[in-house]
Amino acid sequence: AIEANAAREFDCLWAESKRIGKPKSVLSDELSVAIVELRKSLESTNLWDNEPLRRLIMRLALPARLLKEIELETILARVPLNYLKAIFGAYLASHFVYEYGANPGQFAFFEFMSRYYTKAESTD
Repeated sequence: AIEANAAREFDCLWAESKRIGKPKSVLSDELSVAIVELRKSLESTNLWDNEPLRRLIMRLALPARLLKEIELETILARVPLNYLKAIFGAYLASHFVYEYGANPGQFAFFEFMSRYYTKAESTD
């Protein structure tokens, strides 16, 4: 999971650098700020309240080894809610920003979330 996230970050930095010509160090800072801002914005949405979506994202965000050892139900019951919401928001924010960049189009987040809603509905 760490390697995949690093690869997504690299791909995004490389593509954005080629597209707009900014140094990768500047773009890296911009991506980090975009992720933090989106994660904070997600805290004020009702995405967490959608149980099928919440379970899907947590299964994707948590390490497979952890989920193999401890059931998702146990994790959701024992880990403080603010930690769970932080994991949820960080997963969505980083995946979105690495796919769409720091300055996405107006409907990009809707497009991004639609695939998760579809998966959540089919696993429910």
